[in-house]
Amino acid sequence: AYLSAGKANDALRACETIIDDDATAAYTGELAPAYWSALLALGRKAKLEAQLEKAAKSGDRFSVGAALTLRGDVILKEGAESTDGYLRVVFLYTDDEVADRLRPEALYKAAHCFDKLGQSGRADAMRTELKQNYAASPWAAR
Repeated sequence: AYLSAGKANDALRACETIIDDDATAAYTGELAPAYWSALLALGRKAKLEAQLEKAAKSGDRFSVGAALTLRGDVILKEGAESTDGYLRVVFLYTDDEVADRLRPEALYKAAHCFDKLGQSGRADAMRTELKQNYAASPWAAR
């Protein structure tokens, strides 16, 4: 909620309160992506990269996929366009319970990147899959 309201400092404090009790929450589970988003919004790249690296090594499939998406966000924030992290999620997370939680965002963000790269056909393909397979997702409504 804090992130949606543009209150990254408050989001970070809320996350760190939980992380103080459970350090693994910084790189695994449902809280980690919110924590990473707060770090990204506040420009805390070194800390963010360290947590994404831990997530990649954790073996938790959701955390690894969420980290790939956040790596794409980092690249975009730096002014470059790259679909790499998003497409890894799109193509590698199709067959298990985390697909519904990860793929809609990755499809949306990959489409956005393809638009910026002038590859409208690929962008349309991402949006079509998003709307066909994840119509109930908030990402499909954007």
